[in-house]
Amino acid sequence: MPTTKQKVDSYGLLPRKRHCNETTDARLNYAVVNEWLHICTDEHSGLCRSTTTFKRRMLNLRLIDVLSREVRIVEDNTSYVALSYVWGGSHRNDIDEFWKEVAPGSKNVILPDRLPQTIEDAMVFTGTINQRYLWVDAYCINQMVEEERRSQIANMHLVFECAFLTVAAMDGQSADAGLCGVLRSFRNYQQPQVKTSYGEFMATYVQDIWACQGSYPWETRAWTFQELLLSRRVLFFNEFSMSLRCSSEFFSSILRIERGPDRPRLEQCNNYFWENGFDMKLYDKDWSFLQYDTFVANYTRRTLSNQNDALFACEGAFNQITANTGVGFVQGMPRADFHLALLWKSHHECMLIRREHFPSWSWTGWIGRIEHHYCLDDLTQYMENGQTERRKHLAKKARYWTPQEQSVMENEEAFITVDGHSTLRISSQAATVNVSRVRSKGHKMKGLAKESEQSPLAVGDHWAIVDDEGQRVANEIGEVARFESIDYSFQVCPHISKLLEHRGGKCDLLFIKYFPFLGDSRRRGPRKWVFDYVGCLILDRKEHHDSRGEAKRIGFVFLKLEDWIAFDQRTEVVCVI
Repeated sequence: MPTTKQKVDSYGLLPRKRHCNETTDARLNYAVVNEWLHICTDEHSGLCRSTTTFKRRMLNLRLIDVLSREVRIVEDNTSYVALSYVWGGSHRNDIDEFWKEVAPGSKNVILPDRLPQTIEDAMVFTGTINQRYLWVDAYCINQMVEEERRSQIANMHLVFECAFLTVAAMDGQSADAGLCGVLRSFRNYQQPQVKTSYGEFMATYVQDIWACQGSYPWETRAWTFQELLLSRRVLFFNEFSMSLRCSSEFFSSILRIERGPDRPRLEQCNNYFWENGFDMKLYDKDWSFLQYDTFVANYTRRTLSNQNDALFACEGAFNQITANTGVGFVQGMPRADFHLALLWKSHHECMLIRREHFPSWSWTGWIGRIEHHYCLDDLTQYMENGQTERRKHLAKKARYWTPQEQSVMENEEAFITVDGHSTLRISSQAATVNVSRVRSKGHKMKGLAKESEQSPLAVGDHWAIVDDEGQRVANEIGEVARFESIDYSFQVCPHISKLLEHRGGKCDLLFIKYFPFLGDSRRRGPRKWVFDYVGCLILDRKEHHDSRGEAKRIGFVFLKLEDWIAFDQRTEVVCVI
């Protein structure tokens, strides 16, 4: 469960003494759940009480009637619970057979006598909290009609935003697991008590949040990430307890419920579970590149059963961002800050593998965890300080700018257009450079400082850009939050290494953006600054100077401006596919 911070003194929150039936049968206490929901709907404001009637008109939802076990199209104002779970794939054929037997245009459909246990438990839970309708993707979206499936996927942000409650089955490996506390018992739910001369003591098992964070199956699946972020309130079920998170408060079955205006409240700690994305908010009205990068980094660390769903599984989240900020997306890349967005890289502990059927210039074209360098995420936050530091730097600079350097500073960015949805046409400066392999995957890094945050072993194959004299071009930024010098320029998977070797150790660099200053994101001490850098895409071409100008992105690199202009450059229009 997400960690929390206390808004009152340490004596304001106490463990909840469970009812005897809870400790005997280890079942959930529905009265506790209803109390949480009443507090949220009665006392909270903002998203917790936002009206969704207008948005519901955009949906043509099928919902499961948990009383009649029918799937039916319902009126716009009907309240419903949404289920977020791990499908697991074991019932794929059963679901296909179910929809094959549904006549076209049917409004009411009888469910099979037996459904996967998680869905059965969710139906029991929904009815017990006095809700009649349940939304489950497998049985509420006709999986055999592609037009309906695409329409519902595009509107996934509305499906979960409009739901009264989302139920998250966190610990189930598949839809057969069930919900803990409904049919399957919670673990370690007993509360042994002892009376002493000092008073009565009660022991309550508290789950180790450090040990379990991000480890539940539900937290590792790509589809469930946007379901979490799009929901107004989410009830989490795991093997030890249940908890509720809404936009205003956090509730746990471990803690006693308090009422009243001065009652203690729990809120999620800011950034504490940034790795899981629990603190992300898709409903901000202002565009934030940091929020976008955080979403991509958290989304790409999760897994997809079908790689063709790379865009589908996050389309609802991006549609929500567009609805709030007006910023559109193409292939998962924002049309605002597009040049920055192009400069993504692999996470320093991850090696990327090509995902077919998606363009190489987008993160959707690669399998593995994607991120932007920390210094790009923080750019807007340190802009004013960076300008001050650069003025100090220029005051100490003992040489004049060359015409080539001045040209880069004046142009600042490449000219980029999107042809269709899969090709970037980039008009910019390009240079063919030599590269050499520094070390292969798994080999030990050399010369790292004692306090280095770099991985001690090469995650992928490490390559360095070399100058005309065969010397490695310096990399003083590195790959982690704190700037540090490393002996390689970029890392790739062994398959890309073979391509580079086949090209005779040559690749093309394509200028994207000039940075007057960049500052690192160290946790302690003053920020370290570097000045006058450029961000370039690393490109592979089947033929040198391909007559069609086509190329594929294989990486990204920061270079000092003086190192960049030292290469023999040419102006051209490159189509990156």
